[in-house]
Amino acid sequence: QLLDVESLSRAINSYFQMIINEVLSHGGDVLKFAGDAIFCQWTASRSNPNKNLENCVQKAANCAASIVNNCSDYLVGSNPV
Repeated sequence: QLLDVESLSRAINSYFQMIINEVLSHGGDVLKFAGDAIFCQWTASRSNPNKNLENCVQKAANCAASIVNNCSDYLVGSNPV
């Protein structure tokens, strides 16, 4: 399916928003976009036991699995944009 520039832009923004929502819901922060990549982080803290390195890695891995499960079958023509 061919899309005009505005429709393609809306579709890409909708897809990125889905991923951003997953990152935020898993306690991560979106740092920047670079092409088709999104750079995110989960900040560990020595003073907060809920933000130790192991928990941050687990949250990031859970987020990645959730993105694959919820976003990998995204169809541009059938999603509301």
